Amino acid sequence: MEMMLDMHLASDLGQSRPPRIEDYCERSFTFDPLQPDEDSDIVIETTERRLIRLTMLACDVGARFARDQIAMDPAVWMLNPRRIFLGKRPLEACQSLEPFIQGIILHAASPNLDADPEDVIAMAQSELGSGRAASSKQAKEKRRRSPTLRLYSCCVEGSEGFGRYVQAFCAIIAPNESTVRDRLRRRFGLLLAREAIVRRGFDGNDAFANALLSQAARQLLMEMAAGSAGKSDKIADLYVEQRFTAKGITH
Repeated sequence: MEMMLDMHLASDLGQSRPPRIEDYCERSFTFDPLQPDEDSDIVIETTERRLIRLTMLACDVGARFARDQIAMDPAVWMLNPRRIFLGKRPLEACQSLEPFIQGIILHAASPNLDADPEDVIAMAQSELGSGRAASSKQAKEKRRRSPTLRLYSCCVEGSEGFGRYVQAFCAIIAPNESTVRDRLRRRFGLLLAREAIVRRGFDGNDAFANALLSQAARQLLMEMAAGSAGKSDKIADLYVEQRFTAKGITH
């Protein structure tokens, strides 16, 4: 296996300090990471904190690619320049705090594999809010303008990849179907969220729901559907899932 890495030496920059990983971005060479280390290998200065950031992002990328069944090798994403990092590779950029956070947000909140940095900032603001405490008057105004929340029933069924098949019933309180599908995407991946059946309210005679829900749960959802139209800042979601593998069913 060979990986092409773009690098340049600190000496090319007239630097006397040990090279850092950000310095290696212009010179191309080939090496095989499965071969033993060599004396000629370039030593990169970093810290444990920065390596942990890189490890956390790599885990998120791998999990997201598996969840969304993306054909690209996640290592390819990590080793190639990205617009979100102003042309730097995640390998180089995401040891620093701000790019690391941007990468985490991208894979948590966006269906895309790249974005402009300002778009990621907008995603973060949408997800987390401004972080400033609202006054009592502002809080009341926010509640007055909050959207009407409704109960949605969702049936999710399909392959998660790696020989695993999922069936799930989800009851989600949300203002619209778009919000519902976004939550499904985060839990089940992009493909399953797109194919999920989403309906307003709850049908107590639905065969899919009857197969996965207890009688008490069905009764509760019917009562919620009858009085679900209202205004609230609180969201309550219910997920009942079962998974089939070559060895059987896992709940």
